[in-house]
Amino acid sequence: MRRLLSGLITAGACVALLTACTHPTASAGPGPGAAEVAATCPGPSPAANISDIPSGLKVGELGVVTDVRKQHDFTYVVISTRESIREAFRHMHKLADQAGFTVLSEQNDGIDAEIFVKTPHGQGFVSMSEGSCGQVIVVVELPGPPK
Repeated sequence: MRRLLSGLITAGACVALLTACTHPTASAGPGPGAAEVAATCPGPSPAANISDIPSGLKVGELGVVTDVRKQHDFTYVVISTRESIREAFRHMHKLADQAGFTVLSEQNDGIDAEIFVKTPHGQGFVSMSEGSCGQVIVVVELPGPPK
């Protein structure tokens, strides 16, 4: 449980860092137009190394994988998608099922969403939240195999 809590804090920090953007989206009313927003909110950059994504979890179908890292005994994957929270939630639920994960708990209020899963190596977590540039940021945190 302590590792899961530590991981959730790390995942939250990742979301906060990755969603930072200098201007709101063009649909937010007065302010910068679409060209200015595009200049300050560039498209997501694909992660250089995606080999640590757990096999069977096809998160690339959801959007652009922007970060993959191993920390402690967990693998963290960050995905940027143009899907809505509700669409990303359904999509991620389907991907978790296809990977053979058991959904333990879930919450989706349309503003953010979470899915807690059981994997062959322990419990994991998926969070989805709106980014400030109109994208949805999905953070997947999964335990690795025992050492």
